[in-house]
Amino acid sequence: MSSLVRICVCVATAISATLAMAGDLRTPSIISDHMVLQQGAPTSLWGWAAPNANVELRFADQPLSVQANANGEWRATLPPLPMNATPETLTITSGDEQIVVNDVLVGEVWLCSGQS
Repeated sequence: MSSLVRICVCVATAISATLAMAGDLRTPSIISDHMVLQQGAPTSLWGWAAPNANVELRFADQPLSVQANANGEWRATLPPLPMNATPETLTITSGDEQIVVNDVLVGEVWLCSGQS
């Protein structure tokens, strides 16, 4: 019975270590390659990082810095941007973790729905 307890403790320790090594910096799936940001309006970007961590964002040569709260949630607001038909890169960094979002455009965002 003692060896079973030792095995369970070892497995639990290995799982905990693996979860601790997983990256804390992440964004929702809506923030992804090939997205379009609305021109002329502030744009909110959000995600999660380590609790109280600094998060640096860079888009269109504009740096922005925010701090995650105690739950690891962060939110940044980009200022209104002009239309740009040239794809840009959004870089989000926290500590040694980095997320790169490629091929981001700024323009008109249309939401259409209907019934046929």
